[in-house]
Amino acid sequence: MDIQLIGMRGGGAYGDVWEARDSLERRVAVKIIRGAGIAISNARDHARALARATHPNVVAVYSLETIDDPNDGTRVECVVMEWIDGETLSHRLRAARFSQPELTAVGSGLIDGLAHVHSQGLAHGDLHSDNVMLVDGAVKIIDILYLDSLAALSTASRDSRMRRDLLNLRLMLQQILFHSELDPSEATDFNTALGSAPSFTQIREAWNTVIAPDRRQNDEVALEHAYRRLIDQGFLEGLAYAQAMAAETPAQLAMPLLERLLDERSASSKHRDIVRHLWEQLGAADRVSILTRLGAAIEAEIPKGKWWSPLAMLAAFGHEGWTGLSQVVRLRLEAQITNDVLAGRHDIFGTTLGSPGALGTWAKSFWGFFANREQLVENIAALLRRDWYTQNYVAKHFFSLLPLIADTEERKELLIQGLASAIANDAKVVKSALTRLPADWQTEVASRVASL
Repeated sequence: MDIQLIGMRGGGAYGDVWEARDSLERRVAVKIIRGAGIAISNARDHARALARATHPNVVAVYSLETIDDPNDGTRVECVVMEWIDGETLSHRLRAARFSQPELTAVGSGLIDGLAHVHSQGLAHGDLHSDNVMLVDGAVKIIDILYLDSLAALSTASRDSRMRRDLLNLRLMLQQILFHSELDPSEATDFNTALGSAPSFTQIREAWNTVIAPDRRQNDEVALEHAYRRLIDQGFLEGLAYAQAMAAETPAQLAMPLLERLLDERSASSKHRDIVRHLWEQLGAADRVSILTRLGAAIEAEIPKGKWWSPLAMLAAFGHEGWTGLSQVVRLRLEAQITNDVLAGRHDIFGTTLGSPGALGTWAKSFWGFFANREQLVENIAALLRRDWYTQNYVAKHFFSLLPLIADTEERKELLIQGLASAIANDAKVVKSALTRLPADWQTEVASRVASL
């Protein structure tokens, strides 16, 4: 067969792989075997071994040929194999997550391919994600080390090579599960189902169990998996991540997920976008139900100081969430937030104060819904006239809010007088943040300071 080498595409300890064309004008891969060692057989044995391993999930061997070595011109034997035009599993694991159909095809192809290699008396010897190719979703195991027939080895050596292949298979299947649309707990379930030295049969059974479609159809299981993804430490804040997760979350889980987040007080500010998306999936009756439960949670938790999670959910719901609370809950919550502003302190050295006024900082999220904004302005102005700690608390948490809440000349004047007092008192956070205020505010504050 006439072989025309095009270019070297890879190399290793035992040979180089070249892209080439054969006499039938096929694009082929040519492996020139080099430096045969004790456990490495010659090219003819390599080709015969691979030919025995013919399988849809294993790279195919076409022939054994003799060519001129591109390095020194000597005649050498080479193995001619199918050219695989795809991507490595390693590369795919850095891209989009595997869908359920992709997951099934890739994992099952890996198991089937390696099982066939072993059934032919061979071991791969170097199985990892760079030696697995994906072509239109199908698996091709490549770069088998062409070790001598397992039948010629001692029982101990044969078992060792088999176990190493199976261990690498197991680890790759776990990688694939972690990088799929399934809950990460499925990878844990897969690993737990296997002993320290599982057989192919056990690996296949564990794999089929975790990817079985009926597991996805069980509402309780699906809810548990979706909830774990929300509270996982790897959950990322931001709209893009929330949209990606929302696309993978069935609409019927929106209500139970919100209930679970509320009941377990597990929502935080980083969940804002996904909580908002779940809220938008609800019908009118479900929204009323959620807000009733949320109002009860707010009433129960604020006296205990455990209000963070319910308020994070309320902030995500926006204006409709606030106005959907009962009037009693709204007025009580507004009063509690406004009152807590007066407790606010900020120690610039961060050594003694903890986080007083933490509830008060939620005024940044809800002030636009308040019925009595006048009280909020008066409390903030009072803090600006008090001392370093209170003045710096305002600067840390409310500077961007000041021009918004000063919606009358009287309120603006009250706040500017307070800012001038803070500057005169050398409140460092106030002084450093002053440039964040509108230019006319800066001018008026400077004028007041000069007149003190």
